[in-house]
Amino acid sequence: VLGLIDGEVVEIGRGLVPVAFSLVARLLAVGAEVMTVLVGSDAPAGLGELVAAHVRERAPLTDVTVYLGGQAGCPLIIGVE
Repeated sequence: VLGLIDGEVVEIGRGLVPVAFSLVARLLAVGAEVMTVLVGSDAPAGLGELVAAHVRERAPLTDVTVYLGGQAGCPLIIGVE
């Protein structure tokens, strides 16, 4: 699984959840106030809420929202502000 930030590969791992959590940690480290998680059509059920719960646990002041984006070939897209 590849994790990209701004089109650059920053994480390579064997599982979607560990890579997603690693990317979330990087994004939270820069002070994300708002996080949007778009769940792709190929993503395992519950993945978006799992990521959201992880964010809420680690950064309770970060507003996180999950949408079913339905994009193919990309299980998660995470945007931050």
